[in-house]
Amino acid sequence: TVADVLLSARLELLAERLQTAVAKEASEKAVGASSSAVKAYYEKNKRRFDEPVTRTTAIIFTHTESQSRRAEAALRAGQSWKSVNHRYTIDPATKDGPGDFEIPKGQSPEVETQVFAAKPGVLSGPFHAQVGFYIFKVLGERAPRQLTPDQAQATIEAHLRTAAAQEAVHRFEASYTKSWTAKTNCRPQYVAPGCKQYKPTSGSKSNSPAADAGSRS
Repeated sequence: TVADVLLSARLELLAERLQTAVAKEASEKAVGASSSAVKAYYEKNKRRFDEPVTRTTAIIFTHTESQSRRAEAALRAGQSWKSVNHRYTIDPATKDGPGDFEIPKGQSPEVETQVFAAKPGVLSGPFHAQVGFYIFKVLGERAPRQLTPDQAQATIEAHLRTAAAQEAVHRFEASYTKSWTAKTNCRPQYVAPGCKQYKPTSGSKSNSPAADAGSRS
């Protein structure tokens, strides 16, 4: 009935709000994770904080090769990289900046072959890319390194907050579903996952949200 549908919708909205509140509370508690928790995570996952050799590279992406050629000519004529980048780039994220990118080795195959083969300080290109063409100049290179615990702290804390929120929501969902299933009595012809009387057959799995169970009360 319409009343059942409205009840199901209200319960679903309530469940979503509760999940959000549970996740927020768990995340806020994790913000104050002890330094020992951060250190323990770092020690257990040190390799996650290895950073490969990285080249700081100014890149101008364009739609066509002729646009890249015009950008190259403007740079060789003495115009600033920032002004040329603003005029020609198709990357909105860097249009108002110098167009600098951090290119780690092993993570950007589309451009890294050219970037790591180039001599620093030399204007190179145009080269073809998936989205068009680009010219670039390598500005510098940073050797491989491993982040220290202090450098990795913000990343670790963010991970711990997310993990805590996900675990809290998982526990809430399990408790919520169990509670509503126990309260949902269904007529024999309407027994389905989420009903108190429902008994899954071998190999079946209930995926119905607890809110749906309420509509069959």
